Amino acid sequence: MPQLDITTFLSQIFWLLLFFWLFYFITFQTVVPLIVNALKMRVKRFSSIQLSSSELQKEVSSVSAKYDTFFSESCGSCYKLVQKSYSNVASWALKSSKQVSSQFKFTPNYLNNLVNSFIQLQLIKRV
Repeated sequence: MPQLDITTFLSQIFWLLLFFWLFYFITFQTVVPLIVNALKMRVKRFSSIQLSSSELQKEVSSVSAKYDTFFSESCGSCYKLVQKSYSNVASWALKSSKQVSSQFKFTPNYLNNLVNSFIQLQLIKRV
C-alpha cells in the first residue's frame, strides 16, 4: 500500500497540511464572516423588534388608559343626565297632575256615573 510506504510520508504530510491550511483560511476568510454578519443582523433585528414592541405596548397602554377615562367620564355624565331627566319628568308630572286636578273639580261619583253610562250605551246598542 502506497499510503504506508515511508518514502511517501513527507509528501502526504505536505499535502495534508496544505489542504487543511487552505481549508482553514478559506473558511475563516469567507464562511465565518458570513455567519458573523448573519448573527449580527439577527441581533439587530431582534433588538429593533423588541424596541418597537415595547413602544407599541406603551402606546396600547396609553390608549387603553385614555379609553377607560373617556368611558368612565361618559358613563358619569350619562348617569347625571338620566337623573336630571328623571327629576324633570317627575316634577313635570306632579305639576301637570296638580294643574289638571285644579282645573277639573271631579265629584266623587263622576267616574262611577261615567262607567255606568258607558255600560248602558253598550247595552242599548246590543238590543
